[in-house]
Amino acid sequence: MALPTEKALNDADEEVYSKAVRWVFENTRDHAKFPVVWSELKTYGHERNLLGLRPIGVALASLAMIPLSLGLLLGSDLQLLPSCLLFAACIGSGVW
Repeated sequence: MALPTEKALNDADEEVYSKAVRWVFENTRDHAKFPVVWSELKTYGHERNLLGLRPIGVALASLAMIPLSLGLLLGSDLQLLPSCLLFAACIGSGVW
């Protein structure tokens, strides 16, 4: 069975793709028999989960920079080196 091209998809073509995806799911469930498929699915899911958490990480890093910056500016009793390292880590996690 040949799959239709993406140029002119209609409802019937969508059904063909749905059937093909269901067939792949049903025929590759055995993890021992299809280790590459299982590995790729795990990697894809892990990457998507991490990508979904990235905005939360950036927001937390940004929020952590506020009290740290205030502490450095106001000259609190924080030691300078750990504060600078924490500040660099916050900036690095926001940029990444």
